Parts: sequence; C-alpha cells; structure tokens
Amino acid sequence: MLSQPLAEQSQHKSLFRLFLSAKNEVKLYTRNQSLTLKEVVSFDSKAPLPSSLELFITALASSYLLTLQKEAKKAKLSLGEMEAQLTCTLQNPLELLGVIGYEEEAEISAITGKLYLYTESDPLKLQSLCQKALEKSLIYRLLDQNRVSVSIEPHILCL
Repeated sequence: MLSQPLAEQSQHKSLFRLFLSAKNEVKLYTRNQSLTLKEVVSFDSKAPLPSSLELFITALASSYLLTLQKEAKKAKLSLGEMEAQLTCTLQNPLELLGVIGYEEEAEISAITGKLYLYTESDPLKLQSLCQKALEKSLIYRLLDQNRVSVSIEPHILCL
C-alpha cells in the first residue's frame, strides 16, 4: 500500500483553450469539440448562440443529473428518464447592459427548479438520494451557499 497517493490518482487536469475573436465572440476548444459564445447573458429569446449563463446552468443541471444517475446505480435503484426545469434569478441585470446609474454588480442570487424522475424504485429512497447527489455534484459545490440559494425539488413519478 502506498503511503501517499500518486499525483495521477489524486488529481486530473483538463485543458481548455478559449479565444476572443475580432467579432467579440469567445471560441472554446476542448478535446474534439468547439463552442462559440457571444454574451455573458442574453436577454434575446432568439439569440443564435448560448450565453455564458446558459452554459453555467447547463453545467449545473447536467452535473446533478449525471451524479444522481451514478449514485442510483451504486445504490442499485433503477431510474427511468429525468427532466429538470431550472430558473435562474439574476440580481442587477441592467448593469450587464451598461445602463447608466446601475453600478451594483450583477450576480446570481437563486437557482430554483424541479426535477422529474420516472422510476420503479422506492420513492423514499430516491428522495434522499436526490439531495445526496446534489451535494456531491461538482458544479453545485462551486457555488457559495451564502450568496446563491439553490433549491431543486424532486418530483418522483412511479412507473
């Protein structure tokens, strides 16, 4: 048995390359994927590109769902389909638009939502597993719980 874990066992580094183009678009390159972003937050419902905020909420939701799937598998609980609907509350959004007189920094104050789970497993076991999975979610753990309120209510539908 090793007295100290090897660096390969205790950490992993991922490389992300990002470039800001002359068109004011950020290009992200990672592994064999690329993605283009143009806004931190878009208030245009027909914006052609995702915003940084949309990617962040997507990262949070996918981290939660995939962690829940993994934890359910470990607990030998079967899950069917899952669906999450999240709402992000942004304080001081006009600051992002550069509106004169709005100097206070924009920030996310709350993320709320519902998680719909379809299962044949015991709903009570899944209820506690949902909270455990949220707390183990990598992206969720990045949030300062004193600044951002996160509440995702599980709705378990038995098949």
